[in-house]
Amino acid sequence: MKRFASLTILILMTMSLVFAATISSPAATVRLTKTVQISMNDLDAEVARYQAATSDPSSVDPLQVLNLLINNELFRQGAERDGVVISSTMVETAYKNQKTAIEQSYGTTLTNEEFDQIIVNNFGSVAAYKQLISEQLLVDSYVQLKKSDVLKEEPIVSESEVTSFYRKNRTQFVSPETVKLSHIFIPYSSDSSVNTANKTLLADVANKIKNGTLSFEKAVVE
Repeated sequence: MKRFASLTILILMTMSLVFAATISSPAATVRLTKTVQISMNDLDAEVARYQAATSDPSSVDPLQVLNLLINNELFRQGAERDGVVISSTMVETAYKNQKTAIEQSYGTTLTNEEFDQIIVNNFGSVAAYKQLISEQLLVDSYVQLKKSDVLKEEPIVSESEVTSFYRKNRTQFVSPETVKLSHIFIPYSSDSSVNTANKTLLADVANKIKNGTLSFEKAVVE
């Protein structure tokens, strides 16, 4: 019996170790200036965050999320290697600019507490959102540092490319002509004298509009 109990405990311990190893196993290892492991827990948490932010959670591809985490870590290590630093002041300034942009977009004024609540509702917490801002600033600064010459280049588009694009999309560049037709209507009468008077009136109005002494809109009102 004791032997059976010992064997059971050994099996349970072995299974626990295997299970723990599976949980802690890395989803990816990033090595540029240092070795950083992205664990399955990290990946699952990031996937869950993206799923919570979309109306269709099934559209979130874990592999794409993993690639994003890898790229972010590469940017962080590259920026650190090349001396790119994002200060807390830069993050706070960007956060305030986001508040101003929302106020201008909706034509309203928000208190700091109201804006914080909007961020919490959409991103979980202010700290999480500021972390996103920091990462975006880091990427932008690093790209500016490494690819500034590329960003300053003006794209050159050949005439053949323009012609080809126009031919493929020419229906989007053409607006059909429209003609606005307006008229003054006086109903026909069974009394010929009334019709004659109306005809004389219409001829007079037409002449005045043609000569510019009377506008069409005013003629309709009168």
